[in-house]
Amino acid sequence: MKKKHLVMIWSMPFVLGAGLLWLLTSQQQVKEAVVIEIPKLIEADPHLRIRNGFDQLKVRLDELERQSPKPPPLVQGKGIEIERKEFLFYKFNVHLTNSLREEPLDIPDGAELLDQMVKKRLYVQQAIERGITVPDTEVDDFISVQQDMLGSYEPDNKEDQLLAEVLRNRIRITGLSDEEFWQSDAIRQEYRAVFLAGKHSDAIVSDGTVQDRSGIDAYIDDLFKKLQRKLTYNIS
Repeated sequence: MKKKHLVMIWSMPFVLGAGLLWLLTSQQQVKEAVVIEIPKLIEADPHLRIRNGFDQLKVRLDELERQSPKPPPLVQGKGIEIERKEFLFYKFNVHLTNSLREEPLDIPDGAELLDQMVKKRLYVQQAIERGITVPDTEVDDFISVQQDMLGSYEPDNKEDQLLAEVLRNRIRITGLSDEEFWQSDAIRQEYRAVFLAGKHSDAIVSDGTVQDRSGIDAYIDDLFKKLQRKLTYNIS
């Protein structure tokens, strides 16, 4: 029987039990500007680091939410938008989950992390424009499995135990019940994006656009290069 994994979504999927997935890119024009700071992750105790980190993140997310007038998205164009609070959340997650690894990786700078989000959004948007769809029932069934798994998830290694704790803390700072969180529009959209990206990858392999799945990253890089000049970066 195929082993099931708990999938954590933060604008890109993270899979417990299967390692962290990374896309590292860069764009020179925003190198010096993406300076949205994340909470400091200095606690030696990883459980305390997770809880305190999310508490501080909640404060900063609330501050961004209260800004008036509301600043424009960090990136917009070609059917995508990336808000400042989305980028803050994503950057925080990358740094937090990396700090929980037994062997932490080198983390790219803010501009490169922003490019990760842009690439993912462009790839999903292209899937939508090509008519790829995900039935609500497919999203419903997957979310139901994920919700049930988190309630009983007992991984046998420390790294995955901590990553499950990260997801539980993500739910905690929303102020929503577990049921409200899993059924929220934001979560449904994130999981739908995961499915769209996966089906898009299947499609471009099937039609011969790329030879196999090992060519997908290069395809996404090329898509980004073609469209980046048509995007507006509102960094200041």
